[in-house]
Amino acid sequence: MAFADINPVAAIWRNMGISCILQPHDIAPQTQKKVAQPAARQRPAAARLQPQKPPVQEPAAPPVVEKNWQPLPVRMWPPHWQAMSQSARKGKVAWTYLKLGYDLSGRTLAGEDGAAKSARSVFLRKILGDLRHAQGTHTFWPVCLPEDEADADTGELFWSGLRFLGCRGAVIMGSATATRVLPKGGLKPLMQLRHRGHIVWILRDIDSLVAAPDNYRRMLAFLRNAIGPFLE
Repeated sequence: MAFADINPVAAIWRNMGISCILQPHDIAPQTQKKVAQPAARQRPAAARLQPQKPPVQEPAAPPVVEKNWQPLPVRMWPPHWQAMSQSARKGKVAWTYLKLGYDLSGRTLAGEDGAAKSARSVFLRKILGDLRHAQGTHTFWPVCLPEDEADADTGELFWSGLRFLGCRGAVIMGSATATRVLPKGGLKPLMQLRHRGHIVWILRDIDSLVAAPDNYRRMLAFLRNAIGPFLE
C-alpha cells in the first residue's frame, strides 16, 4: 500500500492532522459476482446442417374474367321457345319465376289447381300497379317451358330472350329460379347484381310472397328504390 503527500494547498486537511492519503490504485478491486447466463439453446446437429427451406406460398387464384357473351339467334332456339318469343312483348324490365312458363302457356303444373295461378296473376297486377311505371316498361319471360326437361340448361335461352325483347333489367323471383340462370352461390332476396349486361333484382319466390303479405311493403320499397333510378 502506498501513501502520497497531500497537496500543501489543502490547509484544512493539515489542520485536521491529515498529511497523507491512500492512493486509489492501491486498493484491490472487489471481486464481482458473476451472474450465470442461461445457456443458449442448441438445435440438434441434423437440424443445424440441414438448409432451411423458404415457406411455400400458395399460387394466387387467377382472376375470373367474364367472356364477351353473345345471345343465340332466334333461329337457333328450339321450336317451342321460338313460339314463345312470338307472343312475348318487348319491355325494359322482364319478370320471371319458375312456374311462369306454365302460366304463360295456359297449362297447370302437376299438384296445383287454377287457384294458385290466379293468385299469382292477382299479385303481379297489384305490384305492377303499385310501381306506377309507364306502360310498356315491364314484360314477362320464362326461365323454362313445360316442354323442357326438368334438368335442362335453359340459361342461354333465357338471356337470349331478354336481349331479343330489348330488356335491360330482370326481376327474378325465387332462389330456385335464380340458380337456373345465374352463377350459384351468394344469391339472396332483395339483392341487386349485374349479369350479361343486365341489371338483376332478386326477390323471394312468388308463391311465398302471395302467402306472406307482410313482406310485400318491404319488397315494394326495394323495387321502387332500385328500378326507379334505373329507368331514368
